Amino acid sequence: NAVTLTANKNDLLPLRAMDNKKIAVVSIGKDANSTEFEAVMGQYVDSLTVMTIAKTSNDAAFNAITAKLADYDVVVIAFHGGHAYPTSFGTTPAMTKFIDNLAATKTVVLDVFNSPLCLTKFSNLDQIAAVVVSYDDSKAAREVSARMIMGTLPFLGRLPVSINKNFPEGMGINTKKITLD
Repeated sequence: NAVTLTANKNDLLPLRAMDNKKIAVVSIGKDANSTEFEAVMGQYVDSLTVMTIAKTSNDAAFNAITAKLADYDVVVIAFHGGHAYPTSFGTTPAMTKFIDNLAATKTVVLDVFNSPLCLTKFSNLDQIAAVVVSYDDSKAAREVSARMIMGTLPFLGRLPVSINKNFPEGMGINTKKITLD
């Protein structure tokens, strides 16, 4: 019940009716192409494309990823390896700019495996279609979060702190478990 869904435009999550949609997962902060998150997502999405990039990458590297995402309908961004230090929470200006700009042109699901306060580092949260706070970058959190995004587990979590006026303490969007074919 800890994983929290804080934004869900047009009831995008859980992802369903995606047969004709191109879906990519961009993992920021993990060097491996296959964490538990991507593996679980791949169980439910045929031909899932997975891209990884270091969170310390520069604008040019993030722009290259943006170019590769041109033909995708939905982009799930998994922000791994953040930290609880309030200065940046593990974010970088290039990383937040990438996510903010991508959300302006694509349907983006942002999943932060970090403190919910890291969301204060994004300037266009209102443009992100779905925002998930998974709190912890553990194996269990990565598996559970992917299953919730796909709907095999419901979102039931609540924010323990206020992020801004749109995300007050105690806020969370519930979803129901769905059966996937």
